Amino acid sequence: MAAVAVAQETKLPELAPEPSHDDIIAEEKIADANVTVKIDVPGSKVFELQLSLGELVNDLRGYITDREDCCQRTCFSLQFNGVPLDHFAELRSIEGLTDNVLLKVVEEPYTIREARLHVRHVRDLTKSLDWVDAMNGLNGASMSYLNTITEGEINPKNESEFLAPRHAQQSAEPVFEPLFPARSAEANCLSRLAMSMWNPPPNPRRLRGDLLYLSIKTNEGRAFEVTASPRGFYVNKSTIDEFDPTPATVPYLSHSLVDLLSQLSPAFKKGGH
Repeated sequence: MAAVAVAQETKLPELAPEPSHDDIIAEEKIADANVTVKIDVPGSKVFELQLSLGELVNDLRGYITDREDCCQRTCFSLQFNGVPLDHFAELRSIEGLTDNVLLKVVEEPYTIREARLHVRHVRDLTKSLDWVDAMNGLNGASMSYLNTITEGEINPKNESEFLAPRHAQQSAEPVFEPLFPARSAEANCLSRLAMSMWNPPPNPRRLRGDLLYLSIKTNEGRAFEVTASPRGFYVNKSTIDEFDPTPATVPYLSHSLVDLLSQLSPAFKKGGH
């Protein structure tokens, strides 16, 4: 009898009612709605982005890093009214997100994983200035006459400027040498960016925040040993012969490795920007 009574008292959970047709239409309208937000990035001017409320915060991060003046940033969070936003939250779920609101890009401390990702990203950025992959047809790259023809102009004065050089036209004899431009110092804005031979950091230095060490050589021929820390990247006193991870007299501490390299090498600053 007790078992029967317990069975009678146990009730199945009520199922949530299915959304009505009007509710579905309303949600679709919200997802399709657009909003214009202002983005405040450290060291850059405030700019505007038009977004769909159905997008994720992570999509917004991608739009920011696609910009030329923000492409070097990898370790940051987006904050609205001082509150960090969840990367996988939909914009429509953020209370108070309307037109012309200000979202701030806040630099976050590095971890070992984030530092390695940042170094890899900077390598990819510097490699994108090199024509080796394009000449060899790697990673979907190929040679293009567009930059040479337009000389960097987005809107040529007339359609004739889009014509290929004479040696590339069908009526001309094939000439292959111009397809392989001469390598110059500007094409490769950095001589070396590699992991230092002093890795991994010893335990006493790990306790002080050292994440990893980098070995850098600029096009001017200057060599540097750089420490990655939670606060960013800085030059240390180590050399190829002696290990001294203490900060250099002028460490040039920067949250972005690109900003650090720009201070160390005028050639990198010119080629990278």
